[in-house]
Amino acid sequence: MKKLNNIRLGKKTIAGIVGVLMITTALTLIFASGAIADQRGTLTDVTVDPSTSYIGESENYNFTFVTEQRIIGTNGDENIDIVQSDFDFDDITSSDVAVVYWSEAIDQYREIDPASVDSAMGYLNIELGLDGDNIAKDTELKVYLDEGDNEVQNPTTPGTYAFDITTYDSYNQEDGTTLTTPKALDTGSVDVEIAYQTEVTAGSVMAENADTTEWYASIKEALASFESLGAGDNIIVHDNYSGEPDSGALSWPIDVDIAGLTIRAADGAEPVMNAGGITPSTGIVNISASDVTIDGLAIENAGGTGSQSGIYVQGSDATVNNCTISETPWGIHVATGVTGFTLMNSTIMNFDNAGGNGLYLNSSTGAVIENNIIENGLQAMTVGGTTAGDPIIENNTIKDVDWGMFFPNDPSDATVQYNNFENAGYALQNEASGKTLTAESNWWNDPAGPLADGNSDDIRGDNFMGVGDFDITPWLDAPSPDGSGVDSIELDQDAYSGMDEVNVTARAGYKLGDDTLDVTVESIEAGETLTLTLEETGDSGVFVNGFLLTDNEDLYEEESGYLLVDNVEDTIQVDGLTDGWDMTATASVDFIPPVVDNIVVTKANEDSWLYFGEDNTWAENMIWARGSIEFTANFTENSPENMVFTIGEREIVEDLEAGDNSVTVSEYVSRIPDGTLPVTATLTDSGGLSDTLEKDIIVDTTVPDVTVVKPESVGFGPNVDNTEIPIRVDASDNVVDNIAGSGVETVTVDIPALENDISLAYDSESGYWENSITASVEDIDNFEITAAATDRMDLSSDTTATVAVLWDNTAPAIENAWVVYPEGFNAAKVGDTVIVKATVTDDVGVGSVWLNAENVGLDDEIEMTLVDGDVYSAELEDIDVAEENLGLRQLTVTALDTANNEATGIVDVNVVGYYESYEITLEKGWNLISLPIIPENTATEAVLSGFGDAVDNVVSVWGYDALDGQWMTYTPGVPTPPTFPSLRVMEDGKAYWVKMEETATLEIEGREMPVGGGGVIPPTYVLRTGWNLVGFTGVTQKTRDAYLGMVEEQVTGMTVFGYDTDKGLYTVRPSTMLTPGQGYWVFVTEKAAFTAW
Repeated sequence: MKKLNNIRLGKKTIAGIVGVLMITTALTLIFASGAIADQRGTLTDVTVDPSTSYIGESENYNFTFVTEQRIIGTNGDENIDIVQSDFDFDDITSSDVAVVYWSEAIDQYREIDPASVDSAMGYLNIELGLDGDNIAKDTELKVYLDEGDNEVQNPTTPGTYAFDITTYDSYNQEDGTTLTTPKALDTGSVDVEIAYQTEVTAGSVMAENADTTEWYASIKEALASFESLGAGDNIIVHDNYSGEPDSGALSWPIDVDIAGLTIRAADGAEPVMNAGGITPSTGIVNISASDVTIDGLAIENAGGTGSQSGIYVQGSDATVNNCTISETPWGIHVATGVTGFTLMNSTIMNFDNAGGNGLYLNSSTGAVIENNIIENGLQAMTVGGTTAGDPIIENNTIKDVDWGMFFPNDPSDATVQYNNFENAGYALQNEASGKTLTAESNWWNDPAGPLADGNSDDIRGDNFMGVGDFDITPWLDAPSPDGSGVDSIELDQDAYSGMDEVNVTARAGYKLGDDTLDVTVESIEAGETLTLTLEETGDSGVFVNGFLLTDNEDLYEEESGYLLVDNVEDTIQVDGLTDGWDMTATASVDFIPPVVDNIVVTKANEDSWLYFGEDNTWAENMIWARGSIEFTANFTENSPENMVFTIGEREIVEDLEAGDNSVTVSEYVSRIPDGTLPVTATLTDSGGLSDTLEKDIIVDTTVPDVTVVKPESVGFGPNVDNTEIPIRVDASDNVVDNIAGSGVETVTVDIPALENDISLAYDSESGYWENSITASVEDIDNFEITAAATDRMDLSSDTTATVAVLWDNTAPAIENAWVVYPEGFNAAKVGDTVIVKATVTDDVGVGSVWLNAENVGLDDEIEMTLVDGDVYSAELEDIDVAEENLGLRQLTVTALDTANNEATGIVDVNVVGYYESYEITLEKGWNLISLPIIPENTATEAVLSGFGDAVDNVVSVWGYDALDGQWMTYTPGVPTPPTFPSLRVMEDGKAYWVKMEETATLEIEGREMPVGGGGVIPPTYVLRTGWNLVGFTGVTQKTRDAYLGMVEEQVTGMTVFGYDTDKGLYTVRPSTMLTPGQGYWVFVTEKAAFTAW
């Protein structure tokens, strides 16, 4: 089926006598191999386009309508047979081709050759769109447009003609040849109205309304002769316009009294309205009606020496756009009381005579003056009358005039901005006393701003004058629209912190002959003032100087260049006055630095992970993260400037304003390598003070490490029906070396041959994840065990091990068992904690190990945990033995293998009533030591015998007698030098310097300080004024206050130093723990004594 659509009538420029109405058939087909395309369409409209119409001289019209379309398609190598050969037209409706279209066509033809058109005839081009389907390969489709049996239509007069449209197929479906006579497929019809003019008089001005157009020789003729001109109608002036007649009713000036009328230049035309030097009473063009628009005209050459204008406006809401007005005494005169006048995109020039104004607004309201050039005259603009009104004067260029803008009355409501004053003499004149003309963001022909010297001949920066005031800052540092705002007076900072230097810059224009400018500086809170003399820099109109801030009243003197400010917060203000405009600048003073209170870390979305280490653990205050994380810095500051976040190597700067108290940024931390990620928030206030807070997080995208430790093998034998299988998994989560991950959260084990989903629990003593199951393994050769570990970042890994199943009737071996006593001792007291360890092995696998501790007052079956290799351990807390049973107490270790074969072993625990020895490890180099127990033999040689053979490593021992300030020394096997007395004894309560050749352990024999009882007096130690070497008597740590509290009550001052042998440095001990075996320097201001109780 074929359907016609889109018939369009248009105009086409072509030479010739015969007009041809062409129809184009548009066929859009889609072909696919082996298929016929199917495209359908409808006839939509009939249109005319004057831009492609032809107007020419012709006696008649001869219409012939033929078009051909060759269709290309494929179906393998075969021709495509027409499957459907009928064509069906939708109803084709007529479309009016109005006379106005033809008139526009004639108008456009005249633009090409206006003088040659005395009469015009022509043809219209009709384009007919035809969408089709089922068009075969090589089909030649012809469409004819005619009236009645293919007869040619020759319309010679305007009218409506009915044309039949017939489609023909010239392709023979049967043999593929072209038919001599095309076969008609289907027909349709359309009515086309042909409208044209046979005699047209050439003109230069066209009047146009909604119904018709007429040509005239002048604008006044069009205004006088064209019927029904009104709002929305146009008078269009062409380039061949030569002006109005010199005399008669249609001569100059032009009076426009039709409201809403537009007089404009034809598209692309630049007609000139040259008044020939006439002297109109008001203007060349006089607008008395409202809503009149003058667009695109050049109006020039009016005589006279008064207010004769290019355009005189009495009607409100008039618009002058894209016009040039020149060689007139005044450019445009807007009469008193006119409202809503608009002047834009126009040029007013060459109005230079006595009293000449480029634009005169007389008490006008609602005026808009934008994007104009006013140049080469006496006074560019007067905004006068009894009031200046509320004009908006923006983006204009005023140049080469004696006065720029003159405001004889109150200019308070005027908007004057983004204008360029270039060689504008007195650029502004305000004669309204006590009233301020606001003219900010204008260009004054120099970056330094306007002149302030009253010399209009100086062209380095335009001037202003008058008895009124001006607000001209900021001004532009370059012509609009490229300039940026510049204040007339500036401080080098918006805020200052503390005792800063303040630099003041004033752009006061060129004060010729003046090298200085005085300004007043005031501190608002402190209430002090300073007169500051600014010095001019290189005849640039810029004046500079500086002063210092201080909160010290003794420093403050006006002559010294210091300004006293409040020591918390203050405001400084700089004021100057230069020829009618005030210059003011302020800044704050802030002595209080900002505070970053905290950095809060949160998840940015549900696909992120965070883990916060638990309090009172090694992980306290540690954070692990994965995915998108938000960092919020909360802060305290009244005048924040910015916050700089540094996240790894990325820096994020957030500008702040008063009232802000937090900043939030986000980071996809998973893009950063695993490990510690420092996050730093630096807050800077407007005075330059800053505070920084750092928070570390640990990026963790690393899966845990997981290893199956046990079982490696399990046994079965005569002693077991079901084997208890101990499961031990080592799971760790280090993200990188020495940096812990978020931590393993769960470990599960699958043993497909026995049991799945076995949850393991973490044993803090062994450091492994453990559990056990009981199962029969007798019929299994081996089985697989898979352990999966998941960390707190929801990252998982797994591993699989193979476990051998073996016959086992051999008991485990308990190869060694021993006791670990409290540090420094080789025995334990009642209430102490000891650790029992045993080495247990088995040829197949150890199942469990336990300890019978009844002999020290504990349970008879305490589990021992595998802690290292084959070593099992149990911690025995608060052992309890009756006094009569003190001594060696026997404990039993029992071990079972996985086949229930059992072995036992014995270990002895030495439980005593009080300690009789204590071991101290001395490092190579200097050591500051003391005796934690009271030695049985205080002779130096006897005490040092506790080194055993390692006594040879002792280089020297030094003691200090605070009573007489005397050092004493002892060297094993070497006589004491005569310079120092011999250190004959080493006593408790005192400290000694010992220098060692190598590290060795000293065992001190004696007794623990008694804990009380009849006849026992605690030892008392005396401190002399000054420095004392003081020992720590006791076998458990105490705070400095607990040990030396009695001394602090007796003296006005005390200092305690310890010594770090590894670093070789003293350490101050104001309140930290004092340790058994360590010695201390203690300084007291008075003699004192204390009891080590």
